[in-house]
This record gives sequence, structure tokens and C-alpha cells, in this order.
Amino acid sequence: MASISAAASRCLLNFSLLVAALQDPERWPMMPRDKVEREYDRFKIWCGNLGVRQHDSSSLDYRLRDSAVVRTNVLKLLGKLQKILTMSSEVASGARPPFESLPKPEQSESSEEGSDEEDLDDEPQTELGLNMTSISEILSDLYAISFKIRNSSSRPVHLKPLLYKEVDEESGVDKFTTYAEFDKRYVEASIINLRKEVAQKYSCKISPEANEILGEDAF
Repeated sequence: MASISAAASRCLLNFSLLVAALQDPERWPMMPRDKVEREYDRFKIWCGNLGVRQHDSSSLDYRLRDSAVVRTNVLKLLGKLQKILTMSSEVASGARPPFESLPKPEQSESSEEGSDEEDLDDEPQTELGLNMTSISEILSDLYAISFKIRNSSSRPVHLKPLLYKEVDEESGVDKFTTYAEFDKRYVEASIINLRKEVAQKYSCKISPEANEILGEDAF
């Protein structure tokens, strides 16, 4: 089974490599180093809040052991984040050129004439610019999932205690069903007694004249 802790550790490593590769701010204006560092800090806070890198019962891997859907979504986002960080580091370090600098496929003269006006209006998209947007969106998605994880209503409900029965061998009656009736009567009697005590307490604070007007039946 894939580990969330291991996937998060790889993302942390790739974040540090990307920050180190962004030494020249003028060379890559679409991915400023300070903005990447802010996203790096957001990711570290996300890991710390959920105990992603813990190895005991407080770890995210342990808490999501019965939540396959949430666990799969977290792993998918972490895998996507790692891939984008790796690709960005390759471009920033000069290991490969960005896709916008690659030669474009040849187009016919008619299509070139028709697209000249559109090219003037649209700003050129860069690989690092798109990756920067994707990094921010992935972290926003991770934070959205974290609210669901921390919400008690999203935790799996174990049905074993709810389905447990203790049947009397002689009568064949479920003992817990019988106990439930006694509990119901006890609660009803407690509420009635509480109302009487409250009524008696506050009736003592009313003047005798008011008692004569209201009558004893009012309490």
C-alpha cells in the first residue's frame, strides 16, 4: 500500500530542489522564488497539521486506514504535485528547455493569417507560469481535504458495536432491547421529577397574593 508519508517526503524534497534552482529571478519571472517559498511553507504547515510525517497512531496514514476514497484522493494530489515540482526543477535548472521555447509545428499559410490577430490579443503562456498556478491549486485542494479529514462527521462509523446483540437462551429475547425500555422509563421519570423540583423552587419566590390568584394547580 502506498504511503502518504513517503509521498509527502518526496514532495518536500522536490520543493527544496525547485527553490534552490530558482536563483535568477529575472530568468524565470513567471515563477518567482518567493512565491514558491510561500507555497512550500503552506505545504509544510499542511503536513504538520495532519501529522503526515508521523509514524504512530496520530499519523495521517493510520487515521485514513479505513477511508479508501480520501486516502486515494490525497495520494493522487501528492503524486501530481511531485510531478509538477520535478518538471519545474528540470526547466529552472536548465536540464531541459520549457515547452514555449520548443519549435512549433508548421502551419499552413491560411491558418497563420487567421491566427495572427488572436496571437496579438493572447498573452503567451509559459510552462513555469502554468506550473505555478497548478501548484497553488493543488495545495488549495489539499487544504480542502484536510477540513474533511478533521471533521468528525467524515470519520468512518464502526457498525460492530451497533450490531452487537446478547440474546437470552431461555426466552430468546435480546437483553439490550429490554434494557432500552427501562432506560426510556428512567429518563421520562427523571424529566418529570426535574420539572416538579423547578416548579417548587420558583413557586416559593412568588408572593402569597400571587399564589392565591394563580392557585396551587398552576404549579
